[in-house]
Amino acid sequence: MTADIIKDALRPLQYVDMNGELKTLVPEQILNFDTNKLVEEMQNNPNIYYLVARLAERKRLEAKDLDTQLDALKGTLYIQYVQDESLKKFNGGRKPPESMLATAIQSDPKYVELSKQRNLADYQFRCLNWLTKAIENKADMMQSISANQRQQQKMIPQGGFNG
Repeated sequence: MTADIIKDALRPLQYVDMNGELKTLVPEQILNFDTNKLVEEMQNNPNIYYLVARLAERKRLEAKDLDTQLDALKGTLYIQYVQDESLKKFNGGRKPPESMLATAIQSDPKYVELSKQRNLADYQFRCLNWLTKAIENKADMMQSISANQRQQQKMIPQGGFNG
């Protein structure tokens, strides 16, 4: 189980860009950088951060839209189950109690499926959100390395070593 979780966390992320093309982001590639190309890496990092942050926000919006759909479905199912004759019969001909209605709604296959979709969208949002945090951490590391490299350059004598 743990190995599956790790594989999932490192799985490439696919998205559809503004031109309708399927694109892939590989977290390991996004988070790795070459210290020999630090300036180029630092210039590219904001673009990657912006892309991942936008993808996270799209997933957050998708999760909120699914919440809205779940609320609407819950209302529809509530009305359906309040009027359900078998539930009324089970309750002595009266309206089913709220606990029975809640159980019926939450176990309805449409509700379960939509809940799973919502949970997946929320999970994907959180993964993308954590990837943005990791990209921020990468930027901090690149800045520190760059500062260390500049400091080391100051320590090397300009004319070289004279014996």
